[in-house]
Amino acid sequence: MKTAKKEPKAPKTAKVPKPHAMYRKPIPEKKFQRRYLRHIELPKDKAMLDAAFEVRDGKRLLKAGLPADQLTRLNILARFIKSNRGFVKTGPLLAVGILVAGVVVFGLFLMNPLLERAAEAGLEAVFGARAEIVGLRFQPFRMRLAYSSLAVADSDKPMSNLFETGQAELRLNPSAMLRGRVYIEEASVATIALGTPRAMSGALPDAPEPPPQAEQTAPDTPPLVDLSRFDAKALIQQEKDKLLCTAAYEEAGTAYNDAVQRWEARADSSKKAVADAGTSVKAALAIDLGAIKTLDQATAAIATVKTAISQAKTVGTEAKAVSDGIGKDAATLKDLSGAAASSVKTDLAYLKGFVTPGSGAAMAALEPSIKAMLSDQGETWLYYGRRALDILGRLRVKAGSGSGNKDKDDDRAVPSPKGRNVYFPGADYPAFRLGRLASEFPAGGAAWSIDIRELSTEPDLVPAPSTLDLSMERDSGGRIVVKAQADGKATAALAFSLTASANDLAVDLGDALAKAGLAGLTGTLGAEARAQGRSADIWELGADLGLADARVPSPEGTLAQAIADALERSESVDAGIRAAQSAGGESEFSLTTSIDTIVGQAVSALAASYAKQATADLEQALGDYVETELDGKLGSKEDFDALLAAAKGDDKAMDSYKKALDDKLKQLEAKVAALGAGALQGIGLPGVSP
Repeated sequence: MKTAKKEPKAPKTAKVPKPHAMYRKPIPEKKFQRRYLRHIELPKDKAMLDAAFEVRDGKRLLKAGLPADQLTRLNILARFIKSNRGFVKTGPLLAVGILVAGVVVFGLFLMNPLLERAAEAGLEAVFGARAEIVGLRFQPFRMRLAYSSLAVADSDKPMSNLFETGQAELRLNPSAMLRGRVYIEEASVATIALGTPRAMSGALPDAPEPPPQAEQTAPDTPPLVDLSRFDAKALIQQEKDKLLCTAAYEEAGTAYNDAVQRWEARADSSKKAVADAGTSVKAALAIDLGAIKTLDQATAAIATVKTAISQAKTVGTEAKAVSDGIGKDAATLKDLSGAAASSVKTDLAYLKGFVTPGSGAAMAALEPSIKAMLSDQGETWLYYGRRALDILGRLRVKAGSGSGNKDKDDDRAVPSPKGRNVYFPGADYPAFRLGRLASEFPAGGAAWSIDIRELSTEPDLVPAPSTLDLSMERDSGGRIVVKAQADGKATAALAFSLTASANDLAVDLGDALAKAGLAGLTGTLGAEARAQGRSADIWELGADLGLADARVPSPEGTLAQAIADALERSESVDAGIRAAQSAGGESEFSLTTSIDTIVGQAVSALAASYAKQATADLEQALGDYVETELDGKLGSKEDFDALLAAAKGDDKAMDSYKKALDDKLKQLEAKVAALGAGALQGIGLPGVSP
C-alpha cells in the first residue's frame, strides 16, 4: 500500500520586533538632531537612523513597515544613544563632589606646605645650598603658583645668598604637568637681589666644605711724591720692599755663606794634607847625591823619592779638586755679585720715576687700585655668569640632556589611524622649562628691568637659546644695558655670548686713591663690553672704558695737584681690559690706560725744576742704603775669597812639588847608572870559542 507523499512545510516568516520605546513617540526635529543623530559615530548607522524616520509638522515619526533586520539594528543603536547622551548622574556626581571637597581640604591644609618643602628640596639639589620659600600657594584650577619670597644660598659662600627674590607669580603649563614636566610659561617677580648677606649659614648638612676664599686685600698704592718737600731717604724706606737690590744682595750673601760652609772643612783638610806632603817632599829633595857611594844607598834614596811622589799625587789630586770646585762656585757668585750691583742701577732708575712721572710713576701709583676695582666688578659678573652656566649644566645632568632623555621607543614608527583609533602626536616637553621670567623694580636709586627667556634642562627641546635682557637706569642719570645668550645645544658653536654698554654713569672712587693724594676722584663713566665662551671654563672678554669729567676735590702734594689739573683738562681717561681663560684653566688679565701719558705731559715742567737735585739726592741716599744695610750681607765674600786663594795656592804648590820630585828621581836614576858602570870596570868577560 502506497503512502501519500507529504507536502513540504512553508518557511517561517521572521518575527518583526517592536521598536524601542524611545522611537514610539514623535520626536522634535532639534531634539532628534542633537540627542539622536549626534550620538551615532559610524556614518552608515547615522544614515540608516535618519532614513527610518519621516518628518511631520516639525517632528520625527518612525516609518511603518520597516524590515525586521533594520528594526533590530535601530533597537541596538537606541542603547548606544541612551548611554552616550547621559551626562549628569547622581552616583558619579556625588563621587565627584566628595573628591572636590577632599581636594579643597588637602589644598588648604596639606598641599601647599608639602609643595613648598618639595620645591625647596628641588632647589637645594640643583644649587647645592639651602633654599627658603615663604608663603607658597598653588591654584590648581588656574594653574598658578605664587610665593611671598625666595632665597637660595651660595654654595661657595654660605653666608651669602646667590640670589633673593620678592613676591612672585608663575603660570604653569597644564599639559606638561600631566606628563610630569615643569613648564613655567611665564613668571613675574617683584624684586631680585644678588649676593645679599644671610643671618645663618646656607650650607647643607652633608655638603662638602666650600673652597677657601682668598682674602681680599686693598691694593698697595704708593703715595705720589710731593716734590716741594722731597726726602730721598724717606722715599727709599717707603719703596724698600720693592727694590731689586734688597733681594739681590740677600741672594748673593746667602750664596756666599753656603759656599763657605760647603768648602771650608774640605779646604782645611786639603791644606793640612798639603802641609804634610810638603814635609815629605822636602825630606826627599834634601837627599845629597854626593853622599851616595853605593848602589844600595842609591836604591834606598830612589824608594824615598818615589814614596814622596805617590803622596804628592794623591794630595795634589784633592787640592786640584778643591781648587776647581771653589773656582766654579766663584764664577756663579761673581754673577750674583754683578747682578746685585746692576740692580742698584735699576732701582735708581725706578726711584727717579717718582720725580719724573713721565717715566711710569703715575702708572705704578694709580693703576693697581684702578685695576683692583675693575677686577672686582668684572670678577663679580664673571662669577655669576659661571655659576649660571654651572647650574644649567647640573640641571641637564639631573634631567638628562636632549635626546638622551627620551625613551628607547621614541624612534618607533608612528601608527597609522585604524577604525575608531586615531593617533595624535603630542609635544615633547623637557623636564624643566622656564618660558619667560620678567621683573621690573626699583633698587639702590635705580630702576631695574630683567627679562629671562627659555631656560631649560634640555635645550634641544626648546625653540630658541636662553636669553637675558637686563637694564638699569639711575634716577640721577646713567644707564646700563646687558644682552646675553646661552645655547646648550650640542651643535652650538658658542655656549654663551654677551654684549653690555654703560652710558653717563656717575663714578665716585671714594678713598681708593687716598694714598696717592687723590681722594674723592669722581667722573662719568662710559663703557662697551663683549664676552663669549665655548664653556664655563673657556671664555674671553674685552671692554673699553672712558672716564670723562674727572675731578679731584682736594689733591694732596705737588704731583697729586698736577694730576688733578691734568685730569680736569683731559676730555677722557681711557682704559682697555682684556681677560681670557683657556682650556687648561690658565687665566689672563691685561689693562691698558692713558693715565701715564696724561700725567706725564702735565707734570713734565713741574718735575724739571726738581729733577736734578732730586736725582742727586736719590743717588746719594741709595748709595748710603747699599753701604749701610746691604754690603754687610756679603760678609762671607772675604772668607770665600780667602778659601779660593788658599786652594789655588795649595794646588800650585803641589804642582811644583811634583815637578821637583820628578827631577830628583831622574838625578838618582842617573847616579845609579853611574855607580853600575863603575862596578863593571876591570872585570873581563869570558870568550866564546867558535
